[in-house]
Amino acid sequence: MDAVIFSAVAFVSTMTGGLAAAKLRSRFGALAAFVAGVLIAVPLFDLLPEALTLGIQADIPPRHVMYVVAAGFLFVAPPQWYLAYLLPFFAGGFLYLGASDLLPEAHEKNPPLVSLLSTLAGFLLIFAVVQVL
Repeated sequence: MDAVIFSAVAFVSTMTGGLAAAKLRSRFGALAAFVAGVLIAVPLFDLLPEALTLGIQADIPPRHVMYVVAAGFLFVAPPQWYLAYLLPFFAGGFLYLGASDLLPEAHEKNPPLVSLLSTLAGFLLIFAVVQVL
């Protein structure tokens, strides 16, 4: 049942984001900055702590987990057989997308202050959600 709920939430949030992007085309830069903040915050506040905890439980040194984060940032294929290695890989991928694609797009289309505030809003939203959950 949990999988159905999470799938429904993912569907609704993706649909809402797509509709917002289509409707707010003139403010796409601010929306991109917000999404960049979200993409950067998810790995930092949710995926990395969980991966480090799983790694410690499995006697995997934290530096090995961080190597996989770096590999994910560079899009190197991860060892998919171990969750402690898989989570940081995707964390690196999220960091890469936020930093290399969305932030430059946001700064190109908005005044710097709007981009900064939108990025911080997305970042803080995910921080708050992770703290509550």
